[in-house]
Amino acid sequence: MEEKEELEIAQVTLTINEQPVEMEMTLPAQPVKASRVLPILQKMSDSFVKVGEEGVAAQGKEVSCKKGCNACCNHLVPVGELEARNISRLVEEMPEPKRSQIKKRFSSTLTHFRKSGWLEKLNTIQTKTNKERLEIATEFFYEGISCPLLADGVCSIYENRPLVCREFLVASPAENCSDPANKPIDRVQFPTSLSTPLRGIGNNPELGSSPPFLPLMLSLEWSEKFPESAEEKTGKAWMTDFFESLREYEKDKKEALKSVSTS
Repeated sequence: MEEKEELEIAQVTLTINEQPVEMEMTLPAQPVKASRVLPILQKMSDSFVKVGEEGVAAQGKEVSCKKGCNACCNHLVPVGELEARNISRLVEEMPEPKRSQIKKRFSSTLTHFRKSGWLEKLNTIQTKTNKERLEIATEFFYEGISCPLLADGVCSIYENRPLVCREFLVASPAENCSDPANKPIDRVQFPTSLSTPLRGIGNNPELGSSPPFLPLMLSLEWSEKFPESAEEKTGKAWMTDFFESLREYEKDKKEALKSVSTS
């Protein structure tokens, strides 16, 4: 008989943009792998997205993203180790022939970007300026290669899609998304981004250091090469790590804005 998971309630108060945000979380009380708290962070992200959507509605606008509108699936999707492993697990759990079809798409996508030399540019991305990074991402988009998880115009893991995908919503005409370099894009604003701080937790300590992000297309290859470590923590401990990562992200963002405003 499977042992029932022990849970505990945690009251959390975050200060985002100098405004307190209170939330209640149900967390595993015993030590677990980082992947166990990912669904909790997905729900938190969805709640922030809802705030953004309400802000758009208050301005008399509406989010133009709809099912079948998938230009955003051509963008570079940055994920961390935790989400990369989750994507790999979800693909492995797919029934055949879907699993083999998705794996083939991952393989062909990697082959394309390796042959084009684009993947090599990621090795030096940390030394690039923001403008140069944007150019690399734009180059990726205009290759016109859709996310390998896109099947018949629909995300194969929509309910478990990466946080950065949840955070990419627009209030501009949907057709503008097919040519973002030349047409205006009105991004929906959220209280904060959770996708970047998420990359700071659940990483394999044996690697020493991890890349700033992994392109989603590397998820299967990376996860096979670097399986999830055996490290386990309580739900509260994992969330403490995440909130520390979020705090550092907010601090870095404010410093970046300060440097721009004083330059």
